Amino acid sequence: MRFDVLLLDLDGTLLDASDAIVEGVLELAAEQGLPVPDPSWARNKIGQPPHTVWEELGAENPQELVGIFADRVLPRLAGRSRALPGVAQTLPHLTAAGLTLAVATTRLTENAREGLLATGLAGHIDFVAGRDLVANSKPAPDVLLHALESVGGHVDRALMIGDSDADVLAAHAAGIPCWAVLDGVGKETALREAGADLILKEGFAELPGRLGL
Repeated sequence: MRFDVLLLDLDGTLLDASDAIVEGVLELAAEQGLPVPDPSWARNKIGQPPHTVWEELGAENPQELVGIFADRVLPRLAGRSRALPGVAQTLPHLTAAGLTLAVATTRLTENAREGLLATGLAGHIDFVAGRDLVANSKPAPDVLLHALESVGGHVDRALMIGDSDADVLAAHAAGIPCWAVLDGVGKETALREAGADLILKEGFAELPGRLGL
């Protein structure tokens, strides 16, 4: 096994809070007089830079809506989150093998921690980095590099696990390979087009075998 650190995306990789996120997007769009998108459109934006959602819906001040969404919707997510299949069973195997696990997400750091605590996963995670700790969200590499530096890791011994093209692009921009799961928003074709190094078709539980554990 050539990896010491696994960088983990949150939504769609470890947790599913998609229903609450989508409801929040539709609710805020309607309130702001913006086109109310199809729920599938909003679901496919999970994991992308938050401001792009509001830009594409034609908001005059996308960053203002990012702030409103963070204040109003993000606090709901912990109570509406569930661990994705295989995650709770797999994380202990990864930590027992000596791997350092760090979350790198487009959510705010404290909100990500709350979701991990609510689903019983927090005890397996060594560090959590959200977009508030860096200058640029995925697909920029900032949050991955911050998480990696914070746990004392190196790019040549790190692996990213994600579910979207933004995860793949961020990892490759950081010089890190990315394995993709299909439990989240990413479609296999899009993940392959983005350059995912491996597709875990059986989900997160496939990780130990692929890592040779």
